[in-house]
Amino acid sequence: MSGALGAAVVGGKLDRLLVECRGFHHFLENLHRLEVPVRKPELIHAQVVWLEMLLRMLRGSAGRKALPENLLHRVRWCEESLLGVRFEIEQWSTFDVQKRLTHKIWHDARMEAANSMLYLRICRLASDSGVDIELRKRYEPVHYDGSLPLKDRTTQLVWRKFFGDMRPIVTCADFFHALQNELRELGRELLSHQEIRFLQTVLEIRPSEIITGQELQSFIDRYAPAVRNPTDPLLDAIRWAMQNFLESEESGETVPWFKSGLDYAGAYTLLSTSDPGTYVVRPSSEDISAFALQWTSAGRQVKNARIYTVSEGFSWRLKGGAIYQTMTEMLREVRKLIRQPLRMPRQVPPDTTALVMPEDEVSDT
Repeated sequence: MSGALGAAVVGGKLDRLLVECRGFHHFLENLHRLEVPVRKPELIHAQVVWLEMLLRMLRGSAGRKALPENLLHRVRWCEESLLGVRFEIEQWSTFDVQKRLTHKIWHDARMEAANSMLYLRICRLASDSGVDIELRKRYEPVHYDGSLPLKDRTTQLVWRKFFGDMRPIVTCADFFHALQNELRELGRELLSHQEIRFLQTVLEIRPSEIITGQELQSFIDRYAPAVRNPTDPLLDAIRWAMQNFLESEESGETVPWFKSGLDYAGAYTLLSTSDPGTYVVRPSSEDISAFALQWTSAGRQVKNARIYTVSEGFSWRLKGGAIYQTMTEMLREVRKLIRQPLRMPRQVPPDTTALVMPEDEVSDT
């Protein structure tokens, strides 16, 4: 593509986003006249104004030569985030008063995440353009707070940095978008689609559904203790769990005998009507770092045995028992008692929502 043609194409993209910015101002004004409550409208308006300033500066540069490819990616991501903020507001404006009351926490969480992502992308566009624009405020250092329910240091800092205060809920997709972006900024290896999908399966949650800090911390408490010297408890817990409970790399599903969402009562009900030898492994209801094996005996009684996680693997006893490196190896010891895993329908239907953002797959140059 020639320089003149490339500059023309870039200029068209910038002009389109400028038009969207101007339209966004009118959109907010109309909502104000209609008395539709919008979360932090002044901050949203300010961010769009700063984005317009950046685009006009880039438009002047594009008139002389084509912009670098990394700036074009930044412009595209800013456009994506701007449309995302508008979508959240438009959806909110269609709710009646009663629905706004019942969906306020959800809406506030979605808006905070969308605003934070727009702000972050504008900052990156400004930085790559060599422009120092003081937006709402630059991200200040986030210090660890041991009093919060989310104890893991890395996970807590990502949550607080990208979502503002320590809100109780965000969507699963929003959290992983934030985590991936932070890993990129730190120059560390990203989570794969398979690893994210596996955690989604264990938590029985789709990307579009709500996840809480307590759920993440419970996952870490259950699966991280078995990891020797964990550096990032959440990431290490995911990878340790995959080593023991992943059925295949292609499917990303858990092995059929492991049911992460079952408790004692639920497993007892299902096993009481199952054939002898039917079994299931589930998280222990009494010990956060242990698991339980339940099976139907030859006399059709439901039996239960606790499985302890230790630094070397698994054991039937907390101290002094034989240690097995994997759960599969441990289950072979009782193969005379267990013959077939408990069959259950898939609890979480497939979701095609992208779990890794486009910019996670494009390196910054």
